[in-house]
Amino acid sequence: WRLERSSYGRSNFIYGVNTNAEIIANIKTFKNEIVNYGVNPKNIHLIASSSVVKSEDIPALNSQLTDVSLKIESINAADEARYALLATVPREFIDESFIVDIGSGNTKLAWVEKDDTLSVEIHGSKYFLSEVQDTTVFREVRDALLQVPEKNRNLCFMLGGMIFEFVKGEVEGSNDRYFVLDPPNEYPIDNEKLKAANVIYNALYLEPTFSYIFDRDSNFSIGYLVSQKQ
Repeated sequence: WRLERSSYGRSNFIYGVNTNAEIIANIKTFKNEIVNYGVNPKNIHLIASSSVVKSEDIPALNSQLTDVSLKIESINAADEARYALLATVPREFIDESFIVDIGSGNTKLAWVEKDDTLSVEIHGSKYFLSEVQDTTVFREVRDALLQVPEKNRNLCFMLGGMIFEFVKGEVEGSNDRYFVLDPPNEYPIDNEKLKAANVIYNALYLEPTFSYIFDRDSNFSIGYLVSQKQ
């Protein structure tokens, strides 16, 4: 697969500031943009991530989408992690890798063990909005990490907007897809979101992992599309 176009930062689900009317209007705008780009409307999938499913009334939104011939497909955290792994980790590294997708509402870890994809769901990067303590999140993430078999912890592939914030200076102006991260203490923590992401990254920073790799192109929705062709 190849990423042709992307758009980020145009919703505020996790802050609860989008009304249903605004969500529907955004969806209709997105559909028009995608069709104008050249995509057949029959090939458009509208997917709600696991954190959105928890915070929004998906059936109510679907009832308002009948006029645009789209239906929201809900994804749970386990499937989201599986799709993210499918799209991100090259096959030759699958037996020595795991993936971490740091989303706003939750963080997912996933790895392959005996041909099965296993996953763990924990707090997302905006846990501070719920007044959860940094120490609690660190312990929770570290406990989740230790569920990943040691043989799968040589490489950690990472997704998420906050990880992008750490490496955006390298990403901007580059055509590369993968970027190796520096240690957590090399990145700024000058706002609550960056501090939260750094807590999660610190909890993940543990031997035997020798490379933490950000993928600028991938996300779980691409894995969902790939799965449709298998």
